[in-house]
Amino acid sequence: TVIRFAPTTTLVLTALLLIAVAMPAIADPDEDEVLRRDAGNTEPVPAFARVRYVDGDASAFRDDGTSDDLAPNMPIYSGDRVDTQAGGRVEMQLPDGSMVRLDSGTKIELYDLLDPSFRNPSPTLLGISSGVLQVDIDDARDGDALRIDTPAASIYVLERGSFRIDIDRSDVV
Repeated sequence: TVIRFAPTTTLVLTALLLIAVAMPAIADPDEDEVLRRDAGNTEPVPAFARVRYVDGDASAFRDDGTSDDLAPNMPIYSGDRVDTQAGGRVEMQLPDGSMVRLDSGTKIELYDLLDPSFRNPSPTLLGISSGVLQVDIDDARDGDALRIDTPAASIYVLERGSFRIDIDRSDVV
């Protein structure tokens, strides 16, 4: 059995087929430029911590001198400082999956972050100048997962566990 279409139906079907085939050629040139630019980008994405939770006021002071109010899913990069104001709390996830929690009035700096692809073999290095910091480590990566610098000492996390660091007004850990 042969199916025959009316001439107008055949014309409409042909036009729809031509439009569907021609659509990629009519694509937005800006979108194509973005795809070409991204395809040629060989720069590795820098490791970053991710803000998971924010309660109250907290800010990120960027390495380039700018600052942002923290919000969930915001990236925090090496060189950034995070401050919580009175009543503020923040939870961040480091690139290796470890959790970092900051209590009210805490100031930390992310000096270096462990690169999950291990292009940068140095461990995560944080600095705390005031406040309360809690760190939960699931995997110590051969005893070299995290170092936390305080005004009085450096703390090396060598095993998995939950650690709390309090810095009082006289810089006592």
